[in-house]
Amino acid sequence: MLAHLLSLTTITIYLIGSAIAIEDEYKAAQLARHLVESVKGVGTISTIFPSGDELEGHPFSLEVYYASCYNDGSLTLLSMPISQSYNNIIRDSQHRATISVMPLDGSARASNYRVGLIGHVSFLDSHTSSGLGEEGERLRSCYLLDHPDSSIWLPPHGVPHQSYFVRFDIDRVWYIGGFGSSHYIGYIPLELYAAAATWFPKYVSLSSATSITL
Repeated sequence: MLAHLLSLTTITIYLIGSAIAIEDEYKAAQLARHLVESVKGVGTISTIFPSGDELEGHPFSLEVYYASCYNDGSLTLLSMPISQSYNNIIRDSQHRATISVMPLDGSARASNYRVGLIGHVSFLDSHTSSGLGEEGERLRSCYLLDHPDSSIWLPPHGVPHQSYFVRFDIDRVWYIGGFGSSHYIGYIPLELYAAAATWFPKYVSLSSATSITL
């Protein structure tokens, strides 16, 4: 009888633990937003060589700096005409790109969170994109919080290359919570991602974040 009760107790605890661990879209939105905002603004941007280019249709990916400067999750990027990524974006009629983000701890294991932000670049007015005026100054300050090393590159006096701010607007969010049946894998509704609370300490480790019940 005692063994039977212990067995039932073990099963009950296991089921409760499993239920708590399973991620839904809401939890995934929270964790995805946290991931994007906790890696100090470093991701990978992917674009496609445009029609007419000798590499037409080929994907092109490189590490990119970004800054999370908008409440809805849109990102601030630094565009440079010398950059192949931004040349691909400019020459695409819809200015499309994807930014993927993973933890920066060097462990690209299947169990790690990762997210793909599928979207497009929106060009700002000339004053703001040049880092001038109230909004331009806000973007400069926001960008420098994560990337103090970039101060010499920023508009309006970028050295050695011309630069300007653009906004990356998200159209779809693809999220992989990790390997296994308890993690959410799939698209996150954009409205959930945009509204996701950003109450996590900005640079808390992901190992700490995953233990938080949302």
